[in-house]
Amino acid sequence: MWIFILAFLSLLQPGNGDKPQTPKEEPFVLVIPFSPQMYTGNGDHFICKTSDVTPGELTTIFRTASAGLLINALGNENFNSTGLKDGSTSDKKSDVSKLYDIAYYVKSDKKLIGYLKNFPEFNMKQRMASSRVRWGTDCVSKNPPVPNEKSHNYQEVKINDNDMFYNVLKKNKSKYAVFLSQFEMNTRFKNCMDLQHNVFQRDFYLHYTLLDSAGNYMDGGVVGSTFQSQTNDINVIMNKNMGMMTTLIAQRIRNKIKKP
Repeated sequence: MWIFILAFLSLLQPGNGDKPQTPKEEPFVLVIPFSPQMYTGNGDHFICKTSDVTPGELTTIFRTASAGLLINALGNENFNSTGLKDGSTSDKKSDVSKLYDIAYYVKSDKKLIGYLKNFPEFNMKQRMASSRVRWGTDCVSKNPPVPNEKSHNYQEVKINDNDMFYNVLKKNKSKYAVFLSQFEMNTRFKNCMDLQHNVFQRDFYLHYTLLDSAGNYMDGGVVGSTFQSQTNDINVIMNKNMGMMTTLIAQRIRNKIKKP
């Protein structure tokens, strides 16, 4: 299973000859994956068991796939986009490590900029009942997190070394950077018996911050997705959900950046 996942991710890796980038012009939107420390989730052990991956490998899949899909989504609209050429998190001197070192996060509550609903509508009885009846439980928390389109905790990226930030972007021939700042996954069940039947409800939240080469804030927010699922196969989960979320972010970025 891990071999197939690696093959899927290899299609999303940026490279000199990748489509849909425009080879005649320099790319100017740099997509930076979220830091491994900025992944939060519950229920991921079910995915790890089914997909035969470790928790660390699952985080890598989420990081690589979300960044790769965003690069492709930007390129599909004739925007030049790229990933970090020096993106090894194990190398403390790599570009991605430098960016993580000079980045810090500011929390604020924001309305979701996009929310994808892929679950059955609640009937009147469910609407009148408690939140637990509508959203279920994670079988751990007394009050499990549930979607709230009007308010979500957003992690905005700020830079404390603008010179280094500018030099990394210049090295990667980019005028702007999209920092994927956090990824969240929540897993719930209507009741704990659903565990035996692989019936899940999951929330994905992908945070981003758009910065210019001087480190100035241009745009940012959180895109959410709630979906019903009867599988823990990471390939199926990613194919059905992550692409739509990164497309919403790409649309926002295009509205903020005008090609010369």
